[in-house]
Amino acid sequence: MTNITITPVVPATHADGLAIFDGVLGALSAAGWTRLRVDSFVHPDADPLPDGKRWVVRHHFSAGVWTLTFQPDPNQHGDTGRDRRQALIDRRRDLPSIRAVLSQLFGPHIGLARPPASANGKDET
Repeated sequence: MTNITITPVVPATHADGLAIFDGVLGALSAAGWTRLRVDSFVHPDADPLPDGKRWVVRHHFSAGVWTLTFQPDPNQHGDTGRDRRQALIDRRRDLPSIRAVLSQLFGPHIGLARPPASANGKDET
């Protein structure tokens, strides 16, 4: 029989998790997302839903976990859970990179997390 050693996970510090969270918010700002409410960001170029409502990124912190959610704005038509994507920054697990959080959050809509070409000094022709 093989002995298995389980190594306990050492939680990351609050400062480490907060640094990732702040980096994600910085990346959103650089990509054109603006603060809608204290817990939400909106992007002016995000394709509206068929009913004309907008997409938002909401964030929440509880018990060492930052939760970011990309979803239709629940303040415009109620939170139906449709098309919602979430990403977590959990201090009790290995901390993800900023890029990994954005990839998980946006999935196939990852273009909404990228700065416009002109923001990199490249003008579109």
